[in-house]
Amino acid sequence: MLRRIFFLTVIAAAAAAGQPAFEISGGKSFDFGELFTLVPVFRELTIRNAGDDTLRIRDVSGSCGCTGMLLSNSDIPPGGSGVLRITFDPAKFSGGVEKVVSMHTNDPKEPNPHITFTAEINRILELDQDHLVLYTEPDSQTNTVLNIRNRSGIPVRITRVSSSPPELTTELSTNLLPPGGEASLLCSIRPSAPGIIRGDLVIETDHPSVPVLSLRYFCYTKRTRTASGPSPDR
Repeated sequence: MLRRIFFLTVIAAAAAAGQPAFEISGGKSFDFGELFTLVPVFRELTIRNAGDDTLRIRDVSGSCGCTGMLLSNSDIPPGGSGVLRITFDPAKFSGGVEKVVSMHTNDPKEPNPHITFTAEINRILELDQDHLVLYTEPDSQTNTVLNIRNRSGIPVRITRVSSSPPELTTELSTNLLPPGGEASLLCSIRPSAPGIIRGDLVIETDHPSVPVLSLRYFCYTKRTRTASGPSPDR
């Protein structure tokens, strides 16, 4: 009899303690749709705690090409909510993709929830580099070439190329790319002092689905050591 009373007391105490309950608005899957851009895109999802104890979310991680990040506290009180931002970088993908963001929670019914998303990447303009890296010395010019290919079925005109900061200058081989055609963009920089220059190269086009393409550039400038003479006598 005493054992039965003790067992019922334990059950009642556990029930009184309550449990968290993981819920996500809109379900655990979504579609980014057709992506013409090569810059990262993101979606924000609302996570709700429908239980009566604190929901704890840990170890949010994504498969290759995507990341998940909680924009609010990872401990959500009963009845509260938090925002999960999922970011996807389509730069290295083409065609249909499916990715997963996973996490761990203290919800006994949802200890390892997964969120799945899909996207269709249509590379109208393809760049042969994800970013530009240049190395040089002060007052010495260095160059690199970025190749741009039109993978669409219609001509695409490049209307403007700019950089910010404007230390990087460019020269385009042709501004009209027929279907399957290519253009070469000569990029040059001549820093005056040692250091690192970080910036963005922006390519504007007349294609309605991809009016702007942008990529990062980095220039590392270091003075080369000159040969030194014999050390003076001490």
